Parts: sequence; C-alpha cells; structure tokens
Amino acid sequence: MITIQMDARLTKEPESKSYGGEGKTLTSISLATNTGFGDNKKTLFYNCTCFGKAGEAMCKYLNKGDQIFITGVPTQQKVDNKIFHGITISDWTFGAKAKGGYNDVGKDEQEGTQDSSEYPISDADIPF
Repeated sequence: MITIQMDARLTKEPESKSYGGEGKTLTSISLATNTGFGDNKKTLFYNCTCFGKAGEAMCKYLNKGDQIFITGVPTQQKVDNKIFHGITISDWTFGAKAKGGYNDVGKDEQEGTQDSSEYPISDADIPF
C-alpha cells in the first residue's frame, strides 16, 4: 500500500457530515502545498477525507489557512472522464496557525524571552 506524508495548508474550512445509521462522521478538507523552486514553483491541491473522531477534531480546531501535517492513502475518482486525486487521511497533527504563531505555545516561548541565567549548567551536569 502506498502512504503519503505531507505538510500543507487548508484552503477552506473543514466540512463534516454524518453518514450511515450509527452517527458516523466524514470530514472533507481541501489542502494546498507548494512544490519546486523559482520559476518552476507550483501549487498542488488535494481534496482529502477523514473519518470518525479525527475528522471531528479537524472541524473543532482547524481553520482556513492553518498548516497541517498528514499521513494517508492516495485515492482516485473518475467523474465525467476526469480523474480527481485525493487522500484518505489516517493520521494528522497541527502545524502553524494562519495568523502567526504555533498552536499551544505561549508568546514568551515564541519570542525566546526566557532568561538562561535562571538555569546554570556546569560541565558536571552534562553526561558526555
């Protein structure tokens, strides 16, 4: 089986819908990622799906423009003689927020304003 890992940004808000009689959830997201350098730089777009609680968490915590790291399986769908490529996401984690900063990191930690003199380290503290 082929597995894809990538980092990308959401191009729109996650959309969730129920299917089946047992309240199962399907979440759809659209991702964009850049490839190439200079004049050869291109943006690739992917339509992705995620099932269950992982998809519900996407709807709760992610917004358009947020960065996300995903692992999944490539999919193909043929509609009117056109082939659409997508990814079924099996695992994901947060990246950078769209408006700057990282998730769950305080402002002091982002700016590196912690005073290193608070924690003196001697050569005897280093195990090698």
